[in-house]
Amino acid sequence: MRQTKTKSSLFFVLLVIFVALLTNPMGGAQSSNSQELIAALSLPTETLCMGATSRDIDAAIAFTNRSGTDILLQTSGGRSLTVLGLFGTHTLKPLLSSWMSMSDQAAKGTSPDSVLHPGETINYPFHLRLSAELLAEPGFYKVQASYDALSSKSSSTGNPIDLSGRTNWVILQVRECSNQ
Repeated sequence: MRQTKTKSSLFFVLLVIFVALLTNPMGGAQSSNSQELIAALSLPTETLCMGATSRDIDAAIAFTNRSGTDILLQTSGGRSLTVLGLFGTHTLKPLLSSWMSMSDQAAKGTSPDSVLHPGETINYPFHLRLSAELLAEPGFYKVQASYDALSSKSSSTGNPIDLSGRTNWVILQVRECSNQ
């Protein structure tokens, strides 16, 4: 009886995640101004082993300018990273915790701000560190990064239009590994 309840709970959690991904495949990635700037986060790995003290990852955000004007990407300040626990694989219960941290700046040191021309796509590499707290609990987590951007087009007040926002969510699994 208990095993059936556990399997049905796991099925329900996976169903909720699947439906959420189907109804919003970009994971809520929105620029503040009608998708003039699209930002897509990618991580080089989708599974990490639990129990590490911390883990450094070189991630990337692909920025695409869909507007008719230049966009200033303010990449010199680093990224704010949000990690939300979805559910634990040992307990099959929701992980009702989240973490916010600042990433290091670029993967190879400080990067200057960049201008993204109309129709152009660039890849912005950056370095992030996942804490020991996150790597202690096996389960599935959502990761999202923030970004700062300004349009060269001015608003009615004469100020540049703020296009800052957040990337898509990326799912990351932390699990026990046999060859640690």
